[in-house]
Amino acid sequence: MKKLIILSILITTFLFAVGEAGAIFLLISPSPTINGLGGSGTSVPTEDIYSSYFNPAQPLLPNGLSFQSSDMKTDWLPNIASDLTLEYDIKMIGYNGFSLLDRYLLQFSISRAYTYLNLGEQIGMDEFGNPTGNWNSYMSADAITYSLGIKSNNFPIYLGIGRTDKEATQVLSDQVTAGEEGIGTSIDEFYDWGFRFSIDNYKPRKLQNVGLSYSFGYSKSNIGDPISFVDVNQADPPPITSRLGMTFGGDFTFYNNLGINIRFVREAEELMVERIADDTIAKGYEDKYKNGLLGDIDIVKHIIDGRADEDVTIHKGMEINLFNFYSIRRGELIDLEGKIEVETEGYGINYGELIIFLSYFFENKSLREMKILQHFNIKYNYSKDIGERGHPRGNTSYDEITVSIKNIDNLFW
Repeated sequence: MKKLIILSILITTFLFAVGEAGAIFLLISPSPTINGLGGSGTSVPTEDIYSSYFNPAQPLLPNGLSFQSSDMKTDWLPNIASDLTLEYDIKMIGYNGFSLLDRYLLQFSISRAYTYLNLGEQIGMDEFGNPTGNWNSYMSADAITYSLGIKSNNFPIYLGIGRTDKEATQVLSDQVTAGEEGIGTSIDEFYDWGFRFSIDNYKPRKLQNVGLSYSFGYSKSNIGDPISFVDVNQADPPPITSRLGMTFGGDFTFYNNLGINIRFVREAEELMVERIADDTIAKGYEDKYKNGLLGDIDIVKHIIDGRADEDVTIHKGMEINLFNFYSIRRGELIDLEGKIEVETEGYGINYGELIIFLSYFFENKSLREMKILQHFNIKYNYSKDIGERGHPRGNTSYDEITVSIKNIDNLFW
């Protein structure tokens, strides 16, 4: 149990400004793509199926009926312990192309994500310091996301909305502590919701080779009941989190829709829970939730100026996409209360788009017209956290492969 207590203190103190919130593992960002952007995932229009963690609003889907699958496993915080592992598995089925009134295009998807944080082997001790046995502790979450998106056929605007329902399980101990009721296990239910509005690839009249983009996103996560392990009278509130972000981008086309896309992301995140002492309560505290959708988030200060404070965490990111197939990402996360300032970097390869690029480069038309490209694709993404020497999050890396099967309906009709 001693090891578990040390880990809990380190994670709470150095990694999250969580106050008294429970289930803090729900705040671990799993996406190798978004982590390369400093964790800026709420407003980014993206094909990344991991994006439902940041905002359940509709991601960008392949054409027709599609199925996508990906998983990620990494050594979590290797500078703290050698046996912490984070796993994330997600599968998504969606459809893009349903026409509404000949003016709008609808797309919808359902995804299921499973998170598993292995806390390693724990050593139990009684009140006299004698070993009582060993066990493995872990935290997990099973989440289902429902998303809907609508796009205008006449204007380059898009609106996505979504909701995630999740069940979180935390197994810290399988033993009863002397003088307490129950065991160190909790099973709780939460939900997220969010929306995203985008103006995609707007082309000024005199600059047809230039496309401008803007996106605005908001999400609220981990809404649910208080969390208790051994005593319901000492329950902690869930880590309810609000995120607000904006993305600005530009697309510069050179040849056959190939070119360079650049985008900049600014997002603010706030834990909407605080603990306030109340002398009228015998054991000292009552839960207080910050009011409104934004709490202390200020659009000018936190989004436009990018300045953090003790209540609001700032995420900054930049991505350069070359010829649709290779992406370079840089980012920064600033959390003053949690004493975290981490830079991030990453890259991604879209192998289907790489083949198309090579077909133009070698002037091989048959290469880009291969039928398999219409129905199958593979993408790889990698990112890592860059902290000062000894920083708990330093040397933490993430990578994943996403396999996509698209236009499934055209295979049969």
